[in-house]
Amino acid sequence: MSLNSKELEESKEITRRAFLKIISGLGLTGLMAGGLSGCVPKQTGEITPPLLAKSKMWPENVVGRIPIDPDNPSIVRYDEKCILCGQCIQACQETQSVYGFYNLPVVDETICINCGQCTLVCPTGAISERDDTRKVLKALADPDKFVVVQTAPATRVALGEEFGMPAGAWVMGQQVA
Repeated sequence: MSLNSKELEESKEITRRAFLKIISGLGLTGLMAGGLSGCVPKQTGEITPPLLAKSKMWPENVVGRIPIDPDNPSIVRYDEKCILCGQCIQACQETQSVYGFYNLPVVDETICINCGQCTLVCPTGAISERDDTRKVLKALADPDKFVVVQTAPATRVALGEEFGMPAGAWVMGQQVA
């Protein structure tokens, strides 16, 4: 089945298979030029790739994406890169066992625990770790600011096993080389 531009204009809905066929035919360069690499708000509040938003079409059975709070301290999402592949949802469900949450009709709050698994599987880099390196360097350079570094409590106990110590051994003071 081949979809030409005239058929696409006449069609109000396309299947997920046809949507993926269009994307795969474009290739990465065509994907960027076609505007399918990003996401824009849809009338219903959902997110839809720009090319489909302009044509008022929405693929059936598109997977979607996980909700990430804009104030998340460690993970950031770039909506313009999201292609709604759903790999982030799969990682969240399989790694963190978040089942059923994404099937709810109203999702008002995120349940993210900042594990970062979604950042590892995102094929476009739409979800990545927040980089606060510049903020830290700026704080370190400020002579009027006191900078405190704190080690997470879990690593003080869990790290020892990697170096042959008994499980739960206290390694405070032995972590920094």
